[in-house]
Amino acid sequence: MVLEMMLERLRLRTKKRDDYYLLGELNAAKDWAWNRIFLLNKDLLITHDTEVTPSTTVVTRNYDLAANVTGVLYAIKMLWVRFTSETDFSPVRFADSSDPIFTYYDRYQTDSTESSSNHPVYVDVRNFDQVRFAPPLPASTEVRVDFIRRPPDFSLDSNADLDAGDDVPEPTHEAIVDKATGQIFNLLDDDRDAYWEGQAEAKLIQAMNVLRDRQLAAPERTKPYRRRARRWL
Repeated sequence: MVLEMMLERLRLRTKKRDDYYLLGELNAAKDWAWNRIFLLNKDLLITHDTEVTPSTTVVTRNYDLAANVTGVLYAIKMLWVRFTSETDFSPVRFADSSDPIFTYYDRYQTDSTESSSNHPVYVDVRNFDQVRFAPPLPASTEVRVDFIRRPPDFSLDSNADLDAGDDVPEPTHEAIVDKATGQIFNLLDDDRDAYWEGQAEAKLIQAMNVLRDRQLAAPERTKPYRRRARRWL
């Protein structure tokens, strides 16, 4: 569903014609749907991957991922590093900064030229989107990050034709429009808000089930309980 179609649904349902106002409600509804999916199953959201080189001249202890990936980074799914002598990326090991093994490898001074020479490399994620490497990475090391980012806001100027690779997945669009409808009726003290809120909740659950089955090669199956023969004492 393209953005103009969403807006037309809202115009017909609510009789509101202010696109700026309708876009605000659509974006609030989009964030509601996205946050719900993020909490219940992050793997249903679109994953982006980026390869970056923190520095070609000095060792890297701290790195600002947020400033070097596109969009607002919400979750790091995986992080790899590749030294200049290597062909393949190797996964890092995530650790808290208070973990004894992290503090051991993090002992180098900030201005030290000592750096990692083999794997594993330990990483502490700070403030959601900043990372600290222990030991520091040598110059010209490449970093690959797989991450989930916040979808861009709907906009008639820059995001009218929704991109399946960036925006909330298409099965959620009906739920988003219904949620926006309910929000508008609620502001108008219109008792139809309860109906549209209920529709949004039901359709979002259905959308998450659709996304789950699309994500997997086949729907998940539960294993039945094993039958037990009755014993007579």
